[in-house]
Amino acid sequence: MSFIVNKPVYNVAFLPQIFKILRHVCFHCSNLLFTPTDSKSVDILRTKIKTVKICPISNSIEGISQSIGCGRPQPIYRKKGLEITIKWNELPDENIERTSILSAEQVLEIFKRISNSNCKYLGLNYQQSRPEWMILTVLPVPPPTVRPSILSAGNVSSQDDLTYNLARIVRTNNDLAKLRERGASSIVIGEQIQLLQHACACLIDNDISGVPPLQHRTSGRPLKSITARLKGLLNLLKLTTNFCFSRKGRSYP
Repeated sequence: MSFIVNKPVYNVAFLPQIFKILRHVCFHCSNLLFTPTDSKSVDILRTKIKTVKICPISNSIEGISQSIGCGRPQPIYRKKGLEITIKWNELPDENIERTSILSAEQVLEIFKRISNSNCKYLGLNYQQSRPEWMILTVLPVPPPTVRPSILSAGNVSSQDDLTYNLARIVRTNNDLAKLRERGASSIVIGEQIQLLQHACACLIDNDISGVPPLQHRTSGRPLKSITARLKGLLNLLKLTTNFCFSRKGRSYP
């Protein structure tokens, strides 16, 4: 089960990878900003490669000089919390602001233009992990078995933390659709997109540095995310494994 997100948002689990890929492809034409013959280019997601400030018009691929780039200047990327900002030292167009927030929708269009042949130089398998798949356009919904409701004192049903967070995402997503239908200003829509980004990020990980956690309305405690749920299962698995190995080799009467 899943539902369509009215505006693309970052998948916070892949935000570091998104940031690295942006720094290694052209903002305008999505071509590579580094030489593919570099030995480190087999996996730029784990290594640091020197990039250029202007998209190269020609590049050498497998020893053959090819005309691939647009020759336009590139921005400087900065990441803070759930936002990626860009700053232009040399404006490619006089109508572009020197500093602005890069939306997930813009990143989606940049990543869609990356060719399958260039994916391998980015350390990606295009058949299994296209770059644009790191942007959330459809949000999977965990089944009820993963987020069961609990009966508390007085037979009062208490919902799981994931359910609370999903309800917030649905409300924010619906409010965004209504604002777009009414023709609200770009500032109002942008603020609503930020709320949607925050809700989707907290569903995946509610313990992100520099990002306020989503809290329960009554108790004020941070809601458990999918990441916290997986960490809890991993710790339980470790305890079970250690217990089994501690009992191995014991003799019983």
